[in-house]
Amino acid sequence: MIDEIYFKDDGKVNITAASVGISKRRWICANQSEIGNKPYFELMSKNRFDLLPIISKEEVKEYFIIKKPNDFTEIERKKIIFEDTLDLNTNIRNVIDNFSTKKRTFYFLTFRKEITGLITIGNLNRRQVQIYIFQHLCDLERTLGDFLNSKLNHDEIIEWIKGKSNPKKENDKYSEIIELYENLTKLDL
Repeated sequence: MIDEIYFKDDGKVNITAASVGISKRRWICANQSEIGNKPYFELMSKNRFDLLPIISKEEVKEYFIIKKPNDFTEIERKKIIFEDTLDLNTNIRNVIDNFSTKKRTFYFLTFRKEITGLITIGNLNRRQVQIYIFQHLCDLERTLGDFLNSKLNHDEIIEWIKGKSNPKKENDKYSEIIELYENLTKLDL
């Protein structure tokens, strides 16, 4: 009976900011006590870091950031403010929305008001995010198919595509759709 819970999973993957970002235990950072002795400009430039956290006594309260994208000649030192933070358990959809609507490129991730990690817009290239986006594309495709089937019957859809096709044109997408459809129909798929 307990095994039934595994069959009730809706198949939605829960991707969080923490699963895509980087933990402060793994990131490269500036140490407050060594800032005067180390060339952090060079470290940022060499690694192409737009942002570099500064650790002081195991806490992160400041960071270095470049003023202009891909220009490592001017770097500012800033204090972390509330708007620079997100809970590490924030769903990736909300993270993407925040990057887009608030025109941001990074967030420090928090757990119980302590900074525990970092997520940047570059982290959206990770495999988990690609799978998330692909899942939504598949959902969109199914929804669009259901919508078309509710408005047009099968024969109307085929006739519309045939009307759009131009077999004389090389790489005509409509002709390719008809050909693929006919091949799949022959295979009874």
